[in-house]
Amino acid sequence: MKNQSLLKLIAVVDLNKLRLYEAQSIKITEQIEELPLAVHKAHRHQQGAYQSGGGSAPTAGSAFEPHTSGKDLELLETAKIVASHLDKKVVQDHKYKELIVIADPKLLGHLKQKFSKNLKKVITKEIPKDFAHHEAEDIERCVFG
Repeated sequence: MKNQSLLKLIAVVDLNKLRLYEAQSIKITEQIEELPLAVHKAHRHQQGAYQSGGGSAPTAGSAFEPHTSGKDLELLETAKIVASHLDKKVVQDHKYKELIVIADPKLLGHLKQKFSKNLKKVITKEIPKDFAHHEAEDIERCVFG
């Protein structure tokens, strides 16, 4: 039986999915969730709405910087969804002692802006690398090696 008070949650994030692993000590014990993040596909179809509006009238895109790219909008939306999901999983459930986040540097920057104050208290390590297509053993070496 796992000692609940020593559980760590490892979140591996990219634009396509969020993978969550449980770990104890320096060993990943299991992958507990894989959440598809299909948000970016919807934004590609709406991208014109964010970039149109050459006049002075407010447009759907006026809430963003004038030069915000579709990719940045995808990163922002992904970060918002992931931060909310991790908040529910870690802060509200009180099951994990630590959270370790792995994401490419730009996405990690957006995630850090969206993390709640309580979630930030639980994060013990942030790794700015793209490990989306790596196996658990590689992730384990990166985190604990």
